[in-house]
Amino acid sequence: MDLLWRGKLLVEHKSFGEDLGLAQTQAFTYIEDLTRAQRWEEIPRFVLVSDFAHFVLYDLEPEEQRDLPLFDGRKVAPHHFTLADFPKHIRHFAFMLGQTRVRLDPEDPANEKAYLRMCELHDALKKGGFSGHDLERLLVRILFCLFAEDTAIFAPDVFTQFIRTQTREDGADCGARLLELCDRLNDPATERITDDTDPFYGFRYVNGGLFAERLGFPRFNRDMRQALLDCCDFQWAKISPAVFGSLFQGVLDDKSRRQQGAHYTSERDIMKVLRSLFLDALRAEWAAITGDRSTRRRAGMEGFHERLRSLQFLDPACGCGNFLVLAYRELRALEIEVVREIASGAGGQQLLPIVNVDQFHGIEYSEWPVRIAEVALWLMDHQMNQQAGEVFGQPMDRLPLTTSPHIVHGNALRVDWNTVLPREKCSYVLGNPPFIGKHYQKPEQRADMIHVFGDFPNTGDLDYVTCWYRRAAEYITSGVSSERSASGSAGVPPADSRVSRESSGVERRASSAKGTAYARRNLPHFEKPWAIYFVTVSTRNRRVLSPDARTIVLNALRHFHGSRYELFAAVVMPDHLHFLIQPWPKPKATEGTAEFWALGELMHSIKSFTAKEINKAEGTTGEVWELERYDRYVRGDADLEEKFLYICNNPRGENLVGPEEEYAWIWTPDVQGSAGVPPAVAGVPPGTSD
Repeated sequence: MDLLWRGKLLVEHKSFGEDLGLAQTQAFTYIEDLTRAQRWEEIPRFVLVSDFAHFVLYDLEPEEQRDLPLFDGRKVAPHHFTLADFPKHIRHFAFMLGQTRVRLDPEDPANEKAYLRMCELHDALKKGGFSGHDLERLLVRILFCLFAEDTAIFAPDVFTQFIRTQTREDGADCGARLLELCDRLNDPATERITDDTDPFYGFRYVNGGLFAERLGFPRFNRDMRQALLDCCDFQWAKISPAVFGSLFQGVLDDKSRRQQGAHYTSERDIMKVLRSLFLDALRAEWAAITGDRSTRRRAGMEGFHERLRSLQFLDPACGCGNFLVLAYRELRALEIEVVREIASGAGGQQLLPIVNVDQFHGIEYSEWPVRIAEVALWLMDHQMNQQAGEVFGQPMDRLPLTTSPHIVHGNALRVDWNTVLPREKCSYVLGNPPFIGKHYQKPEQRADMIHVFGDFPNTGDLDYVTCWYRRAAEYITSGVSSERSASGSAGVPPADSRVSRESSGVERRASSAKGTAYARRNLPHFEKPWAIYFVTVSTRNRRVLSPDARTIVLNALRHFHGSRYELFAAVVMPDHLHFLIQPWPKPKATEGTAEFWALGELMHSIKSFTAKEINKAEGTTGEVWELERYDRYVRGDADLEEKFLYICNNPRGENLVGPEEEYAWIWTPDVQGSAGVPPAVAGVPPGTSD
């Protein structure tokens, strides 16, 4: 062979005009030899063959498999080009700068190998005298350096070469040299090193507080240095920051992991949560915006981009940040699509991503997972910056770090979540708190249960996880705004004809109203005075509503607008409906108190009336609506705007109308559908005498 770059690239050249098939055969024979010799770390991902005029680059993507995919019958990805066309194919060689993009299999054996390397390093350092805070901090810093040299944050292999060439083989000075390196990574002067003979040439000024604290470094030994070099030999670019948390949690012994509630949720399961919580809705909204061919399209896209930047996420049991890291990755991926679409019509205007890690917040009981979560988010930010740089043709570099995720070290059951992220700014609460049965709870965890539930009976039988549900319910219902303007920053159009809140006969004072109410069938329903709800109701067995039936439903929703509730927006789809509603106080309240219309009351009135009228109009019988409804609090103006736009764009998102068409069964205070809303076919909902 002409070149072997361990773990990266194998090159085989032939004379001009010779058969490149022979070069390919020889190259793959070399790889078979490496496989038989179990020299896994040396097996390259890429193979380049050429006759100096014609080139073929093979992307093998072995991903730590014990058999090369080529010999497993799997396809490889060949890229053919001539020397003259080489500039057009330069992106395929990004791996030389550490920018290899790896498709990570959740069950990839590389994850297990990385985990074992970190465990061995942890054990060697602990045996050598490191412990507690210093050990955990050092492991986090080493992980950052390992990833940085493999992904072009630092110069390639600079950390590995620093350990190999700048420390003694017996490890005696390794601790001192690492301490010096940490100081340099926290020093802006490191950016100005231009002498390639300087031992710190190729490193970067990191900032962000990661290397700010000076640690106590005990004397290293040979075993500790070797364990560190073993980690250096691993190809860390193959590991996504999304699984860093699970790798570090696995360093703890099993008993400690269970007692602290440390746990790992697979990427597949996390994505199920993220999609249902916000991703699917955002993508549906984006599809509706891009499908709009009117003059509002660009403003809609720019507004959507700004809203992505405004979203705020809280994980109150974040561990090492798995949920936050994946949420950030998906939000950045969506943003790249948005920026690319906006830029395509911007006449060459340069646009850059604005979503950043400071939109992500967490609470974690143990200190070292807090640091892992921060580092994992920074590293995921770097990966997404690389991806954005490839898409937009210009590098994105956020070093030195100027923004940080907000991960708080504390007990989430005793910390006021509003001090981490004020409720009115929070868009989504997510995560997977620890499940610990009563027989496995430590005394301090049982004390947490008492602190959270107080005199609530039989809390001793509850799982520890229920504390987070209680705290989450308190958080999302705390401080619901008692004042909203007619339009608000959400951009909801004013209703010129709607009745003012004061005219309903009861002064609007949350303190004089009943507090949060709770009810459930199969789904839980929380209600709070002056709250705005996003409500979804489906037809029974997905029964399709006729045009006349949809008119009946929309008329019924509008009927009590301005008397029993404020209706912000509504859409009646063929088999379901969405609407934004704010129940009002009942008019016959005693002085100084307010009894609000319950959402259950309002829904019963609307559903029973419309079911009767629809069956009468269509000559049918039987159930029209599902018993259950889906409702959720609107958590601020940004959330209100999101739900309002979702309702308005739902018909286009479902391809019921074209980009320039209006949907007949949609209503907002200043829009009544393309066909208008005719009077109800018959009657009005019951209870009109109020």
